[in-house]
Amino acid sequence: MDRSNPLKLLILASTILKPRADDNIISKDEVIIYKQIVSCTIYLANNTRPDISYNIRQLARFIANPGAIHFAFAK
Repeated sequence: MDRSNPLKLLILASTILKPRADDNIISKDEVIIYKQIVSCTIYLANNTRPDISYNIRQLARFIANPGAIHFAFAK
């Protein structure tokens, strides 16, 4: 642990993600990519990288109906 590199949180704790608005629609291909990104990083957060668990938990809340802002945070 003494040689580990700290990471800056990608999503600040004060950031509030809201459900997708009707004008914030992404394509079906982007929805599939979003789900793949979130699912793979959930594995990482649970098993190897607990420091990213807050970010992934915030993104996983919108896995059923992601918008452009959620997709941008996931990338």
